[in-house]
Amino acid sequence: MRLVAASVGEPSGHLIFLDHASTGDGLIGALQVLALMVRTGRPLSELAREAMERVPQITVSVALAARRPLEEMPILAATQTRVREALGEEGRVLVRWSGTEPKLRVMVEGPDEERIREWARELVAASEELKSWDEGCLSLPEHYAEVVRPTRVAVRYLDENSRKREVEADGVLAVCLQHEMDHLDGILFVDHVSALKRNMILRKLRKAKKLGTLAAE
Repeated sequence: MRLVAASVGEPSGHLIFLDHASTGDGLIGALQVLALMVRTGRPLSELAREAMERVPQITVSVALAARRPLEEMPILAATQTRVREALGEEGRVLVRWSGTEPKLRVMVEGPDEERIREWARELVAASEELKSWDEGCLSLPEHYAEVVRPTRVAVRYLDENSRKREVEADGVLAVCLQHEMDHLDGILFVDHVSALKRNMILRKLRKAKKLGTLAAE
């Protein structure tokens, strides 16, 4: 089967008619639409209603310092998988690098505009630069390790009056938010380090507890 036309998930359209050209061309696209109107004798408004169903779409571009391969961005990949599974057959998610500038393009489509807007922001946050931070915890007193986390985060939560709130943070506050949210999932900072480093810290804690020298939490 021969592909004679193709389009990509951008508002700009980028129609490619391989019988006429191998690249996107707006003039050829317009001529093909006019030809269809002449053949059918129907107005464009009527043809458009049958050609597609409009659904909410959120498109965001984020400029990053380095153009890393998407397969080397595991947090972004995990977030994209989670969003795609949540959307199921009701929408789609597309993440790709721009072909002309160092920007990451994020597009999410789905029936609920507010929800896909939130997902788009989560994908952007997941693509941010990572940084190594020296972390400790009262659960593991007097022990520290370097943990790699995103430098910026956006957190949604319900306040004491059950109203939706959102906070964006970077630097130390971003680290603290991620650290404390890990606790909600039963995760400690040592779960982010190598098994060798984690076991070394745990052995020292067990020894300190046995000797009665473990600091009070």
